[in-house]
Amino acid sequence: MASRAKRQNGDQRTLPELRIILLGRDWLEKSQTGNTILDRKLFDTRRDVEMCVRRQSLVDGRQVTVVNTSDRCIQYSMQDPLLVHRNIEASISMCQPGPHAFFMVIPLNSRKGREWTVEGPLKLLNHILWRHMMVVFTQCEKLRGMSLEEHIARHGFLQEMVEKCGHRYHALNTRANTWGNDVTHVPELLRKIDEMVAGGPGYVVMNERFSMAIEVKRMAEKERASLRRMTVQRQRETLRSLLRVPPTI
Repeated sequence: MASRAKRQNGDQRTLPELRIILLGRDWLEKSQTGNTILDRKLFDTRRDVEMCVRRQSLVDGRQVTVVNTSDRCIQYSMQDPLLVHRNIEASISMCQPGPHAFFMVIPLNSRKGREWTVEGPLKLLNHILWRHMMVVFTQCEKLRGMSLEEHIARHGFLQEMVEKCGHRYHALNTRANTWGNDVTHVPELLRKIDEMVAGGPGYVVMNERFSMAIEVKRMAEKERASLRRMTVQRQRETLRSLLRVPPTI
Protein backbone atom coordinates (compact mmCIF):
# COMPACT_ATOMS: atom_id res chain seq x y z
CA MET A 1 0.00 0.00 0.00
CA ALA A 2 1.25 3.45 -0.82
CA SER A 3 0.15 7.00 -1.37
CA ARG A 4 1.55 10.42 -2.12
CA ALA A 5 -0.08 13.55 -0.80
CA LYS A 6 0.62 17.24 -0.81
CA ARG A 7 -0.20 19.65 1.98
CA GLN A 8 -2.58 22.51 1.35
CA ASN A 9 -4.16 25.02 3.72
CA GLY A 10 -1.99 24.18 6.68
CA ASP A 11 -2.07 20.54 7.73
CA GLN A 12 -4.70 19.35 5.28
CA ARG A 13 -3.33 16.58 3.06
CA THR A 14 -4.66 16.56 -0.50
CA LEU A 15 -3.92 13.74 -2.91
CA PRO A 16 -2.75 14.94 -6.35
CA GLU A 17 -5.11 12.42 -7.96
CA LEU A 18 -7.92 10.13 -6.84
CA ARG A 19 -8.95 6.70 -8.08
CA ILE A 20 -12.40 5.41 -7.08
CA ILE A 21 -14.29 2.17 -7.75
CA LEU A 22 -18.10 2.11 -7.53
CA LEU A 23 -19.87 -0.98 -6.18
CA GLY A 24 -23.58 -1.61 -5.78
CA ARG A 25 -26.64 -3.22 -7.29
CA ASP A 26 -28.10 -0.30 -9.27
CA TRP A 27 -26.25 0.67 -12.47
CA LEU A 28 -28.27 3.88 -12.83
CA GLU A 29 -27.40 5.09 -9.32
CA LYS A 30 -23.73 4.22 -9.72
CA SER A 31 -23.57 5.96 -13.10
CA GLN A 32 -25.24 9.08 -11.73
CA THR A 33 -22.88 8.98 -8.76
CA GLY A 34 -19.89 8.80 -11.11
CA ASN A 35 -21.24 11.64 -13.24
CA THR A 36 -21.86 13.77 -10.15
CA ILE A 37 -18.33 13.20 -8.83
CA LEU A 38 -16.76 13.97 -12.22
CA ASP A 39 -19.19 16.87 -12.81
CA ARG A 40 -19.74 15.63 -16.35
CA LYS A 41 -22.11 13.16 -17.98
CA LEU A 42 -19.53 10.53 -18.85
CA PHE A 43 -21.25 7.32 -17.73
CA ASP A 44 -24.16 5.95 -19.74
CA THR A 45 -27.14 5.79 -17.36
CA ARG A 46 -29.45 3.96 -19.76
CA ARG A 47 -28.43 0.37 -19.17
CA ASP A 48 -26.00 -1.91 -17.39
CA VAL A 49 -23.07 -3.46 -19.19
CA GLU A 50 -21.28 -6.70 -18.46
CA MET A 51 -17.84 -5.18 -18.00
CA CYS A 52 -16.26 -2.48 -15.87
CA VAL A 53 -16.21 1.06 -17.31
CA ARG A 54 -13.61 3.75 -16.54
CA ARG A 55 -14.05 7.51 -16.87
CA GLN A 56 -11.77 10.41 -15.93
CA SER A 57 -12.08 14.15 -15.42
CA LEU A 58 -10.34 17.08 -13.77
CA VAL A 59 -12.12 17.93 -10.50
CA ASP A 60 -11.00 20.86 -8.35
CA GLY A 61 -7.61 20.88 -10.03
CA ARG A 62 -6.80 17.19 -9.70
CA GLN A 63 -7.31 14.14 -11.88
CA VAL A 64 -10.13 11.89 -10.69
CA THR A 65 -10.65 8.40 -12.11
CA VAL A 66 -13.91 6.53 -11.49
CA VAL A 67 -14.48 2.87 -12.41
CA ASN A 68 -18.07 1.63 -12.50
CA THR A 69 -18.61 -2.10 -12.01
CA SER A 70 -21.35 -4.21 -13.50
CA ASP A 71 -24.52 -4.73 -11.46
CA ARG A 72 -23.85 -8.44 -11.75
CA CYS A 73 -20.88 -8.02 -9.41
CA ILE A 74 -23.31 -7.72 -6.48
CA GLN A 75 -26.68 -8.79 -7.86
CA TYR A 76 -25.58 -12.37 -8.49
CA SER A 77 -22.98 -12.55 -5.73
CA MET A 78 -24.77 -15.29 -3.81
CA GLN A 79 -25.45 -17.42 -6.90
CA ASP A 80 -21.94 -16.98 -8.31
CA PRO A 81 -19.49 -15.85 -5.59
CA LEU A 82 -16.52 -16.02 -7.96
CA LEU A 83 -18.11 -13.29 -10.08
CA VAL A 84 -17.46 -10.74 -7.33
CA HIS A 85 -13.75 -11.52 -7.23
CA ARG A 86 -13.41 -11.43 -11.02
CA ASN A 87 -15.09 -8.00 -11.14
CA ILE A 88 -12.95 -6.66 -8.30
CA GLU A 89 -9.76 -7.79 -10.01
CA ALA A 90 -10.90 -6.29 -13.32
CA SER A 91 -11.86 -2.96 -11.74
CA ILE A 92 -8.57 -2.65 -9.83
CA SER A 93 -6.59 -3.36 -12.99
CA MET A 94 -8.36 -0.40 -14.66
CA CYS A 95 -7.13 2.20 -12.16
CA GLN A 96 -3.44 1.48 -11.72
CA PRO A 97 -1.41 1.66 -9.58
CA GLY A 98 -4.52 1.03 -7.45
CA PRO A 99 -7.76 2.57 -6.15
CA HIS A 100 -7.81 4.88 -3.15
CA ALA A 101 -11.47 4.17 -2.32
CA PHE A 102 -14.36 1.81 -2.98
CA PHE A 103 -17.84 3.36 -2.79
CA MET A 104 -20.77 1.08 -1.94
CA VAL A 105 -23.60 3.07 -3.59
CA ILE A 106 -26.97 2.56 -1.89
CA PRO A 107 -30.10 4.53 -2.90
CA LEU A 108 -32.28 5.40 0.08
CA ASN A 109 -35.43 4.21 -1.68
CA SER A 110 -33.98 0.73 -2.09
CA ARG A 111 -36.10 -2.14 -0.80
CA LYS A 112 -33.23 -4.53 -1.30
CA GLY A 113 -31.63 -5.40 2.00
CA ARG A 114 -29.48 -8.15 3.37
CA GLU A 115 -29.19 -10.22 0.21
CA TRP A 116 -26.86 -7.71 -1.45
CA THR A 117 -25.79 -5.14 1.12
CA VAL A 118 -24.80 -7.64 3.80
CA GLU A 119 -25.00 -11.33 2.95
CA GLY A 120 -23.23 -10.82 -0.37
CA PRO A 121 -20.44 -8.25 0.03
CA LEU A 122 -19.82 -8.68 3.76
CA LYS A 123 -18.99 -12.34 3.26
CA LEU A 124 -17.28 -12.19 -0.12
CA LEU A 125 -15.16 -9.04 -0.24
CA ASN A 126 -11.57 -9.27 0.92
CA HIS A 127 -10.82 -7.65 4.30
CA ILE A 128 -8.24 -5.38 2.65
CA LEU A 129 -10.97 -3.75 0.56
CA TRP A 130 -13.07 -2.85 3.60
CA ARG A 131 -10.25 -0.61 4.86
CA HIS A 132 -10.85 1.47 1.71
CA MET A 133 -14.65 1.23 1.64
CA MET A 134 -17.17 4.02 2.14
CA VAL A 135 -20.97 3.90 1.90
CA VAL A 136 -22.42 6.55 -0.43
CA PHE A 137 -26.16 7.09 0.04
CA THR A 138 -28.05 8.58 -2.91
CA GLN A 139 -31.61 9.91 -3.33
CA CYS A 140 -31.26 11.60 0.05
CA GLU A 141 -34.11 13.95 -0.82
CA LYS A 142 -36.39 11.05 0.10
CA LEU A 143 -35.49 11.40 3.79
CA ARG A 144 -38.24 14.05 4.12
CA GLY A 145 -37.13 15.66 7.35
CA MET A 146 -35.46 12.59 8.82
CA SER A 147 -31.72 12.72 9.35
CA LEU A 148 -29.52 10.20 7.58
CA GLU A 149 -28.35 8.91 10.95
CA GLU A 150 -31.96 8.22 11.98
CA HIS A 151 -32.56 6.36 8.71
CA ILE A 152 -29.46 4.20 9.23
CA ALA A 153 -30.51 3.46 12.82
CA ARG A 154 -33.89 2.15 11.60
CA HIS A 155 -32.31 -0.45 9.31
CA GLY A 156 -30.04 -3.05 10.83
CA PHE A 157 -28.46 -4.04 7.53
CA LEU A 158 -27.40 -0.42 6.92
CA GLN A 159 -25.91 -0.19 10.40
CA GLU A 160 -23.95 -3.35 9.74
CA MET A 161 -22.65 -2.03 6.43
CA VAL A 162 -21.63 1.35 7.90
CA GLU A 163 -19.86 -0.35 10.81
CA LYS A 164 -18.01 -2.65 8.42
CA CYS A 165 -16.82 0.45 6.54
CA GLY A 166 -15.37 1.97 9.70
CA HIS A 167 -18.37 4.35 10.01
CA ARG A 168 -17.37 6.08 6.77
CA TYR A 169 -20.42 7.24 4.82
CA HIS A 170 -21.63 10.21 2.80
CA ALA A 171 -24.93 11.57 1.46
CA LEU A 172 -24.83 12.50 -2.23
CA ASN A 173 -27.75 14.15 -4.01
CA THR A 174 -27.19 13.02 -7.59
CA ARG A 175 -30.61 14.22 -8.75
CA ALA A 176 -29.92 17.91 -8.06
CA ASN A 177 -26.63 18.12 -9.93
CA THR A 178 -26.29 20.41 -12.95
CA TRP A 179 -23.13 19.74 -14.93
CA GLY A 180 -20.63 22.58 -14.74
CA ASN A 181 -21.95 24.04 -11.48
CA ASP A 182 -20.12 23.77 -8.20
CA VAL A 183 -21.57 21.01 -6.03
CA THR A 184 -20.35 21.47 -2.47
CA HIS A 185 -21.05 17.92 -1.31
CA VAL A 186 -18.62 16.47 -3.90
CA PRO A 187 -15.54 18.32 -2.57
CA GLU A 188 -16.55 17.18 0.91
CA LEU A 189 -16.75 13.58 -0.33
CA LEU A 190 -13.30 13.84 -1.90
CA ARG A 191 -11.91 15.31 1.32
CA LYS A 192 -13.18 12.24 3.15
CA ILE A 193 -11.05 10.12 0.82
CA ASP A 194 -8.04 12.31 1.61
CA GLU A 195 -8.68 11.81 5.32
CA MET A 196 -9.12 8.05 4.92
CA VAL A 197 -5.87 7.71 2.96
CA ALA A 198 -4.03 9.97 5.42
CA GLY A 199 -5.20 7.60 8.16
CA GLY A 200 -2.99 4.85 6.80
CA PRO A 201 -4.56 2.57 4.17
CA GLY A 202 -3.04 4.34 1.12
CA TYR A 203 -4.32 2.68 -2.03
CA VAL A 204 -4.96 -0.95 -2.92
CA VAL A 205 -2.05 -2.48 -4.82
CA MET A 206 -2.69 -5.59 -6.89
CA ASN A 207 0.51 -7.28 -5.74
CA GLU A 208 1.26 -10.95 -5.15
CA ARG A 209 0.06 -10.83 -1.53
CA PHE A 210 -3.26 -9.25 -2.47
CA SER A 211 -3.77 -11.65 -5.39
CA MET A 212 -3.04 -14.57 -3.08
CA ALA A 213 -5.58 -13.29 -0.54
CA ILE A 214 -8.21 -13.08 -3.29
CA GLU A 215 -7.29 -16.56 -4.52
CA VAL A 216 -7.64 -18.03 -1.00
CA LYS A 217 -11.05 -16.39 -0.66
CA ARG A 218 -12.02 -17.62 -4.12
CA MET A 219 -11.05 -21.22 -3.38
CA ALA A 220 -12.89 -21.16 -0.05
CA GLU A 221 -16.06 -19.90 -1.72
CA LYS A 222 -15.67 -22.47 -4.50
CA GLU A 223 -15.41 -25.25 -1.93
CA ARG A 224 -18.47 -23.99 -0.05
CA ALA A 225 -20.43 -23.78 -3.31
CA SER A 226 -19.42 -27.36 -4.12
CA LEU A 227 -20.57 -28.55 -0.69
CA ARG A 228 -23.91 -26.77 -1.17
CA ARG A 229 -24.41 -28.49 -4.52
CA MET A 230 -23.57 -31.88 -3.00
CA THR A 231 -26.03 -31.28 -0.15
CA VAL A 232 -28.80 -30.35 -2.58
CA GLN A 233 -28.01 -33.40 -4.73
CA ARG A 234 -28.20 -35.73 -1.72
CA GLN A 235 -31.51 -34.20 -0.67
CA ARG A 236 -32.91 -34.73 -4.16
CA GLU A 237 -31.72 -38.35 -4.25
CA THR A 238 -33.25 -38.98 -0.82
CA LEU A 239 -36.55 -37.49 -1.95
CA ARG A 240 -36.56 -39.58 -5.14
CA SER A 241 -35.85 -42.76 -3.17
CA LEU A 242 -38.72 -42.03 -0.80
CA LEU A 243 -41.08 -41.50 -3.71
CA ARG A 244 -40.08 -44.87 -5.18
CA VAL A 245 -40.83 -46.81 -1.97
CA PRO A 246 -44.06 -48.87 -2.51
CA PRO A 247 -46.80 -48.34 0.06
CA THR A 248 -47.03 -50.95 2.82
CA ILE A 249 -50.21 -52.99 3.18
